[in-house]
Amino acid sequence: RAPPAGALPKLAFLDLGNNSLGDAFCAALADALSADPAAVLRCVSRLTLSANRIGCAGAARLAGPVAEGALPRLQFLALAWNQIGDAGAEAMAARGKLGTFRRLEGLYLHGNRALSTAGLDALAARLTPEPRHSQIDARLTLDDRPPGPPLWPDGPSCALPSLQTLTLPKGHAEHEGMRVACSARWPYVQVKFWS
Repeated sequence: RAPPAGALPKLAFLDLGNNSLGDAFCAALADALSADPAAVLRCVSRLTLSANRIGCAGAARLAGPVAEGALPRLQFLALAWNQIGDAGAEAMAARGKLGTFRRLEGLYLHGNRALSTAGLDALAARLTPEPRHSQIDARLTLDDRPPGPPLWPDGPSCALPSLQTLTLPKGHAEHEGMRVACSARWPYVQVKFWS
């Protein structure tokens, strides 16, 4: 059962990992967050739902209210060791330019063995910035890029623009598209491949 509106008003860290909560809990939490996004868990900056048998449906349900601004202080979302596959990762990335996803600094998806190369390709495509300003010289390589302020003063036109850390399943450590997408951003996204 998800927390009611107004419950735990100052809670900053919520770790519900290793509880086999499943997609039903994510649906209940999404409903509670959608009903009153300004009151439910409004101070939570770190949410851990790792090792809970959450699949694509649960990840997609949770992505909805977060994209609408629920969990307004959320900076770190841990969904490691679940059953999230390509559709779940894509659902989060598709909404990654919206709401609270714009503030997310850490996304932990390692241990989700259902994530395939195709899913990582889709996620990498969403994470790749699209330059919007003419001062960007496409001939510059990553090594030639000058240090200093971001190339995108208004933020990159990509999913999860504040992302700094991304963890993915170890079996995809050779996924070059993800490494390129993360290194093309400013500041760079540190991508780690863990088991």
